[in-house]
Amino acid sequence: MPHPRRFEEADSFGATRGLPAAACLSIGGAVLDFAGDRPGIVLEIGAGRGEIGVHLATGPRPYLGLDSSRDMLARFARRGGPAALVECDASASWPVRAGGAALVFGSRVFHLLDGRHAGREAARALAPGGVLLVGRVRREPADPRERLRDLLRAALLRRGFESPDARESARRVVETLRTFGAEALPAATVCSWEAPRRPGSSLATWRSRAGLPGCPDVPPAAKEDILAEIEASWRTEFGDPDAPVDSREWFVVEGARLP
Repeated sequence: MPHPRRFEEADSFGATRGLPAAACLSIGGAVLDFAGDRPGIVLEIGAGRGEIGVHLATGPRPYLGLDSSRDMLARFARRGGPAALVECDASASWPVRAGGAALVFGSRVFHLLDGRHAGREAARALAPGGVLLVGRVRREPADPRERLRDLLRAALLRRGFESPDARESARRVVETLRTFGAEALPAATVCSWEAPRRPGSSLATWRSRAGLPGCPDVPPAAKEDILAEIEASWRTEFGDPDAPVDSREWFVVEGARLP
């Protein structure tokens, strides 16, 4: 992956972006349902700590999880089970034979990759009738955590830094697969949950890592200026960033199926 999880390694990733255990179980079952009975493996891009992958690996077909972080995969391996795990830069060729996968799945990862490359690799890896699924967490636009991301994107853009939209980046993967004759699958909500979070925890994580989410090469001085601006804006609009914020989140999958 072009910029691995430089600002969210295994411990902080779980604290700030981890999904509830019950949601991961539901997501794993729903993803496996898309594979149907066609032959091939389940391939997960950005398998991470195995929150979802551990459920994919216990399904009826072989599972292969790829991630650029050795630390993440070590956490996954300690869960046990039949998962095959490979430390791999997904911006290069995926270690899967052509037509060897029934399903390719990635959750909150394809925005880190070149969408056209990922779409071409998915087309190569998938068997006829195979499915690509892109998973993401959805929040209401007015959700305070979405507001935090909006503040970050706006601050980056004002300073001339690119801040790609994760949803648009992921859609590029699907659109590329469609150039190989794939049919788009409509977005489907798998599950939802209440998610009390402390925005201050996200700010602390961003401060502790190199760069910023979506823009890993921000110089330290600019980064501190951006984070101070975001925190000040948050305090003005919402109050104490360390106070828990109640919100509801949904896990959504969308993708495409090859002919």
